[in-house]
Parts: sequence; C-alpha cells; structure tokens
Amino acid sequence: MFSESLVPDTGYGLYEEHFYTQISMQKLALDIHRTLSTASTRPASTPGLFTQTAKEKASHELHVAVDQLQSSLNEWQSQLMEGLQWNANQITTPIPFPGQFSASYPAPYPTPGEERMEGVMSAIGSVYFPSNQFMAQQQIATGVLPTQPASPDTILQALLRTRSSYLRCLLYRPYIYRVVHSDKLSSQDLVGAEEYLRQCVCWPIIMNPICHSKRLIHGLYFWSHNLMGILIILRLAITHPRLQAVCLSIGKKDKEEFNRPGAWNAQARQTILLCVEWFKSLVDNDGDARWCWSIIQGIYPELALSPTNMRFLPEFYPTAMPPQEG
Repeated sequence: MFSESLVPDTGYGLYEEHFYTQISMQKLALDIHRTLSTASTRPASTPGLFTQTAKEKASHELHVAVDQLQSSLNEWQSQLMEGLQWNANQITTPIPFPGQFSASYPAPYPTPGEERMEGVMSAIGSVYFPSNQFMAQQQIATGVLPTQPASPDTILQALLRTRSSYLRCLLYRPYIYRVVHSDKLSSQDLVGAEEYLRQCVCWPIIMNPICHSKRLIHGLYFWSHNLMGILIILRLAITHPRLQAVCLSIGKKDKEEFNRPGAWNAQARQTILLCVEWFKSLVDNDGDARWCWSIIQGIYPELALSPTNMRFLPEFYPTAMPPQEG
C-alpha cells in the first residue's frame, strides 16, 4: 500500500527516541533555569536588610532545589532507552595524543588489559574510542581530517551526552560563584563546585571524530560561548585559592576512591587543548568564534601561539598526591 521508501528503516526508532529525548531535556532545562532564577532573585526582592539568617535560609533553599533537580536529571537519564544510556559515574578520559604525556606523567587511561570504559555501552564508547584508535590519534596529531565524517548516530549521541553535561553544569554553576565570591562556604558549596568541574570536562562534541563535523552541530554560537566559559572557569581553577582547594579535593578522591590518580587533571588539560583547537578551526569562518578567540588569546596566550605544546597546559593539582599526615 505504501512505497517502500516511506517505510521506516531499522534505525528509525533510535532517531525518534532522540527527538523525544530532546523534548524532555528541554523541559528539564527550563525547570533548572526557572528554579535557579527564583532562588537567586528571592533575597534581592525581600524587603529589609539581608541578614545572616536570611543568607543561611537562601543557601538552604538553593541546596534543596539543586538536590531535587539533580534527582530529576538522574531519573531522566535512567529512563532513556537502552541504546541511549551511559554510566554517568564512570570516569572516562579521551585517548591521549601521541607524545602528549611524558614518561613521568600518568597516562589518563587504564593499564593494558584493564577495561577502558567499564559499564559503558559500545554505542556510547564509540564516541570516545573510535574503532580505529591509532588513525584517530594520527588525525588529531597531524591535523589531517578523517576521510569519513562522523555518522549521524555518533553525532546525535555526542550531542545528547554534551547537553546532559551542560545541564549539570548549569545546575552546579551557582556553587562556582559562591566559591569564588563568598567567604563563608559550606561543605555542600564545595561539593557543588567539584561537581561542576567534573561535568565541564571532555564534552564529546569537542573530541574526535565529532570535532571534525562542526557543520553538522546545531547552534555553534551557543556551544562556542559555553566552551569559552569553561576555559575561563578552568583558568580560575589554577589561580583562585578556593577553587585550587576544590581541585585538590578532586585529585584526592580520584586517587583514593576511584584508584585513578591524575584522571581529572588529565581530563581538564585535554579539555583546554581541545577547546583551543575548536576555536582555532572556526576563527576564519565564524564571527562569534573569532570574538571568543580574541578573549581566549588573553587568557591562554602561550597556547594561542603554540596550541600543540603540552608544556603550556596547566597542572590543576600535583599528579602524585602527597601522603596525608597522621
């Protein structure tokens, strides 16, 4: 009765599920924006002096709101169809560039024989670890673009994971502000800032092979400005004392709880490098990226001149964490 060309193929259900997933994700984004906007404007709209009691109440309301929204995000992710799910608690790191890490620097991937991405499905893992790993390394190191663009499935999955990370960054961003500007911090403030720093690194859209298919990524203006924001935060993380303390806490947990010393440090360094490459590849053709690049050049002047020189990448904490006294 119908033409065969109108009959959905076997992958139609996956694309349809991506469409519905984006709709539900948009609703979550609106909830986060509405809730955090209300929490941030309530003290200013309250008549009278903003007393210490009012500050503590506002902080408590923020923590409660963030916890509820975090639960909503976790529930949303758990309800994704099997082919779209991933393990959000598993530390993942990109494949290093050839010669990127010196012998004294710990490689940000497991030792031979260890699972590279435990618990992550093969469809998701392909975003981080393409089947032809050696060629992927060579393409990035030499600047030679891949002969074949990223597949639609890979791009959709990368966008899904990146948008999820962006929503979590949006959720935890108030804690970065509090750590930078407030003198009185709670343990929840520090944990929230730590979660932001964990979520802002290694977004799939800046990694191979997705980074070579920017024409297929919708809203480059949006992503460029968010990536510039990440570069600014990571710069603050090595210059601001309280953010430095948060980075040290991340390093300690990576070593003691995840048994992967230096993992987040490697992720953050790689993120800086890939973000710089993102803007350098767009600066000649995209006005927004050109404007962002003018700012990034002032923040990372050495990398702007020599983006492949690993000596200019900052260390966020000592990769060999000192033993605890007592």
